[in-house]
Amino acid sequence: MQSESGAVSAQHSAVSSILVWLGLFLATALMVVLMPMWVLAAEESESESGKPAPGIQLSGFMINGRFDLTYEKEKFTGNPEEGKDYFKNYHHFVFLSRRKKDEPFSFSAEIVDFKFFEVGVKLGKNRLLKFGKIFMPFGADPLFHRAYGGLTGFDQKLVPFLWTTYGGSFLYPITDRPGLRIDNEFYVVPGPEGKLNEMVDISKTTENSGQAGAGDRLRLGAGKYSVWGSFYWNQYFSDSGLFLVGLDAAAAYGFLPVGPLSNLSLKAGFIKAYVRGSERVEGDSTITSYYHFGDYLQVDYKLPWDLRCRYRTGFVSLDNIEGFYFDKDRKDEKDMVSHNVGLWWDYKILSTGIEYFVNLEAANEQPNDLVRLAAVIEF
Repeated sequence: MQSESGAVSAQHSAVSSILVWLGLFLATALMVVLMPMWVLAAEESESESGKPAPGIQLSGFMINGRFDLTYEKEKFTGNPEEGKDYFKNYHHFVFLSRRKKDEPFSFSAEIVDFKFFEVGVKLGKNRLLKFGKIFMPFGADPLFHRAYGGLTGFDQKLVPFLWTTYGGSFLYPITDRPGLRIDNEFYVVPGPEGKLNEMVDISKTTENSGQAGAGDRLRLGAGKYSVWGSFYWNQYFSDSGLFLVGLDAAAAYGFLPVGPLSNLSLKAGFIKAYVRGSERVEGDSTITSYYHFGDYLQVDYKLPWDLRCRYRTGFVSLDNIEGFYFDKDRKDEKDMVSHNVGLWWDYKILSTGIEYFVNLEAANEQPNDLVRLAAVIEF
């Protein structure tokens, strides 16, 4: 039974990866072909619905927040009636920020749990130095949640659900002209914690690991299209290093300005974490080089009456040695394909929705399918 489950999951992982790479190719190709047709819009803070978060102005400061309550059916496979019932709160965030065009300094912070704070210093036109507990400049904007592996937010398995860490970054434009914008962000942050003979877990936020790392994120934007290339390097030990590479592409609502197709948006990407092996011996053997991998494809579509639907899929595999994205000889329950579909209703600051998650392990199928009903207040 497990072998059949593994074969099915392997097939799903292949289909999922084909969909992801097809989405990346289409988004990149469309951006290149249609680049001159749009002028890059100004960046704004966006909510999950894709609408700008309005916020509250108070004495020169902007206040934004996100709160939710969810009801979930968990710990089942196929039949939700077999699941356990839970009420949960995932988001209780309040952001305080101050940004003015005529001031050289800016400030942003999450003031409930202090998950994030950032001081910005303008250094000439469109050049910004940031330091504090910053959002890791890795992946697509907005940086609040990543979807590697087909799961996002608190469901994310590969990277932290809110990837913030102490450090600093320098953002500067390479070119910024009508129809095209290219910018680059270099950053220095702590590396991951752990022992040499244990698998590196990049899903945990590191703050004071004693190991510094450096990275870079390049963004190409043209109208409704954006592509991000992300890199990170950390000398994990004296003779062992961690290298992260990611590629993300997005096509915003309206990238196909033809009737109903204008209500479609796409996002796709992947991350690969490669850990170079060590020459030192632990027990009877050296530490072998290995890698983690995760990808995703997300499709959003706006419906009448302020409704929107979303389909997201992705594959995550951990502790691989052979292959580019999956080592079938080392498959276990940590290697998983996720398919999830949701229907949301957005009205002013309220969003309510239902989501269904089907999670398929490559081996040792786990009872971890999920149904979620959520109500979210965002301002």
